[in-house]
Amino acid sequence: MVLFYAMGGGMGHLMRIKVLSENLNIHNFKILTSNDLAFQLFDERKILFVEPDLSKIFNVYKKHLKNLIRKSNIKQIYLDAFPNGLLGELDWIFEEKDLKLTYIARRLIWKNYKPFLKATNFHFHKVIKLEPLENDHEAFINASSGNITTMLLKYPDPDADKTGDQINHIDSPIWLIVHAFHKEELEQIIEYAVETARLENKEPYWVIISNIPVDTPEPGILIDSTHAFHWFPVADKIFSACGFNTAYQLKGFRDKHISIPFPRKFDDQFWRKKYLENQNAANREKLVFPPIS
Repeated sequence: MVLFYAMGGGMGHLMRIKVLSENLNIHNFKILTSNDLAFQLFDERKILFVEPDLSKIFNVYKKHLKNLIRKSNIKQIYLDAFPNGLLGELDWIFEEKDLKLTYIARRLIWKNYKPFLKATNFHFHKVIKLEPLENDHEAFINASSGNITTMLLKYPDPDADKTGDQINHIDSPIWLIVHAFHKEELEQIIEYAVETARLENKEPYWVIISNIPVDTPEPGILIDSTHAFHWFPVADKIFSACGFNTAYQLKGFRDKHISIPFPRKFDDQFWRKKYLENQNAANREKLVFPPIS
């Protein structure tokens, strides 16, 4: 049995695992998560759910994960983003000779994550690199695996028809705002977008896709959906943060996408914004990761 480790807040880890499993044509798997949004994206029979509060007692949490993985007859683990787990709780897996480990590497602020590297014998059967890494992070994967590949995830194509009847009555330009989980950040994006409309003397119809109840500018609508990408083709302007999935899903809509990066402990959204703004479409399609000056 294959296990995808997807601990972490927000929708990012879950969506990345969903897309990755589809890209790699892996169907028989379990997903380890403490995020109940997994039940919106995956068949519940695939989910190994861990209560979020359990992580507050590290040793209990670590022992629970060990027992859960062992009794689930896991033979291969894909570790998303965090090579030793979000809290450094997976050091024991590197002693398990029957486990095949694949590390899914995306950009991390390595100095913040490095203290969680509590094991000393890291070895991965394979590393799949999804975007350029910091030099120390790159050195880590080179020392941990002789099998490193680069991959650009292919997300599902948007289908404007799946926006349904919600846009039939709209005559104004559609300005889309996509953000979840962080209410203050969502409000900041809304405030920025409204000010942009004022400066451009535009009166758009606002579509906000989020799981957070928030005051929506008029005229507009708030939609709780995990499929914001269907709105990308019909939107005239798109505002979002610069998290991994949204940023790469929008690579074909750069001319109308305004990204607003936010600080994270591990994810470097400011780097990603600069990186993507400096890449042309040809480089992205060739899976080339040129350095940023």
